[in-house]
Amino acid sequence: MAKHKEILVSVDEFETRVAILEDRRLVEFYIEESVSLRTVGNIYLGRIKDVLPGMEACFVDIGLERNAFLYVNEVVGEGSGGQPGDMDIGQIFKSGQVVLVQTTRDPNGNKGARLTAQLSLPGRKLVLMPYSRSTGISKRIEGEERERLQAIAAAVCPDDVGVIVRTAAVGATKAELEADLESLARRWQSIQERAAAASPPTLIYSDLNLAGRVIRDILTPEYAEVTVDDEATAATLRAIAAEVAPELAERIRKYKGKQPLFNKNNIDSQVESALKRKVWLRSGG
Repeated sequence: MAKHKEILVSVDEFETRVAILEDRRLVEFYIEESVSLRTVGNIYLGRIKDVLPGMEACFVDIGLERNAFLYVNEVVGEGSGGQPGDMDIGQIFKSGQVVLVQTTRDPNGNKGARLTAQLSLPGRKLVLMPYSRSTGISKRIEGEERERLQAIAAAVCPDDVGVIVRTAAVGATKAELEADLESLARRWQSIQERAAAASPPTLIYSDLNLAGRVIRDILTPEYAEVTVDDEATAATLRAIAAEVAPELAERIRKYKGKQPLFNKNNIDSQVESALKRKVWLRSGG
């Protein structure tokens, strides 16, 4: 018997919380502070500040409080025609050089953000890698479906870019994958145009916030509904769903109950129980 799966989204001025339920039981929980600086997935036009040959890395000014850090193996990577050991950082970059980079780790304390020059743009079913030449498939996809999607990806992907087929692509047609790829190609074209017209350091592209990423990356037909306790957020999520999964947009609804959404579904107590030193299992262990 299939499990009843649903997503709850609670938003206030301080944070966004997302709970994923199966048969009313909490199985995943995410939280994002409204005031926190989340940079992961963002693309910046930066300027090289310092090249560190001994560390095979460089510092890049991307407009944040601290300069970000870029290793050579995030420049010369798989599918780029070389390997990290083939070149040193001093052969690739010079101080003052302008570079398009993407954050892979947020700033933390005295450490700046971590960067990669191997950009990737996630869509609903595909991830576009504009500087790669490889085609990959999610490890969760197996058997004949993996082979089918591998063949479709190889057929639709241009020779000058790479793609990763995501788990959400299971059962997708060639036309659906082509549409996702075309959408990502338009996004990449827009990023290139903005970068060409911008002066570093500047933010070129921002990834979706937590609630938006849940709709893009997690929501599938397996989920019966997405319940949101904020009208503006619900409208935004419907717009995102209309673009990435139109058939699921109607499953996003505004919560109208008087009792707080998470209280009604016993979320806070389930999170508290899961964080205790001793957690009782359903088997009694």
